[in-house]
Amino acid sequence: MVFSPPRSNLVDTAPLARGRGPQDDTPPYHEDIEGVAVSDNVLILVSTIGFASLGIVLYCLFLRTPPGEGSGDDDDDNYAQRLVRSDVTSLNRAQRKARAKHDAESQDGDSHSNLSRRDRLKAAKAKEKAYSEMARKMRERKASKKSEEPAKVAKIRLGEVLPKQIDECDEILGYQVFWDPIARSIKERAEASGDWNETLLQEVELVPKMTANEFIHQLKRSGKVSVSALAGEYNISVGEVLNELESLNRRGLGIVGLFDGVGHFVFISREMINQAKEGIIRNPH
Repeated sequence: MVFSPPRSNLVDTAPLARGRGPQDDTPPYHEDIEGVAVSDNVLILVSTIGFASLGIVLYCLFLRTPPGEGSGDDDDDNYAQRLVRSDVTSLNRAQRKARAKHDAESQDGDSHSNLSRRDRLKAAKAKEKAYSEMARKMRERKASKKSEEPAKVAKIRLGEVLPKQIDECDEILGYQVFWDPIARSIKERAEASGDWNETLLQEVELVPKMTANEFIHQLKRSGKVSVSALAGEYNISVGEVLNELESLNRRGLGIVGLFDGVGHFVFISREMINQAKEGIIRNPH
């Protein structure tokens, strides 16, 4: 500690004689009990530093939480909650084990903490076994439900069971006669029935299989055919029969037949056409 030198009892009266008080240009000092002079600025600085240090200490001791402290417990709790909300069948063995341990602790409460380590392990294993059995039963139930669902059967295409071209060697007249209206009619009935494949097969079985070439030869032998009878035989409308027969005449083979006034399609041969021409020439009137 630094002591100030003894102060003289004598007072300089010169300034008083000149009409001024004692000069006091130096900053004020305080004198403690032991006589040490301390500046006011120094006292303020020391006080400020002291309070700041105290605040830092309090912050570190009571307010500040070390990084990462408590986060591990929160993560464990969140993980356990996710396991509880999850479907048992979606958990693997380790996850079922963790969930069983969590459930055992949460359900038993304080009594669980009083159990020995061996008893706690037994309780957790019992829970894990129960969850495994539950998951197995749920998987079996889902598999059984899936097996009971009707198998989806592929939709049969009409062209696979009733091809349009029957005779591949005859590109012009080797096609199924009346195929287009037959196909439309069968598809409509199959859709309306609700059982496409079954109805399709039944309808196709009833269709008379005949090429256009075979139809012409049969018409030639019989001389004529009833239009309404053809519609009933092929399960199509009379209008569709008329359209198909007219299309047959336009296939570049010449006129195959003509419609009479009583609903028949009459076969016409080239010889008959030539004879008709000759008769017209001989008897123009």
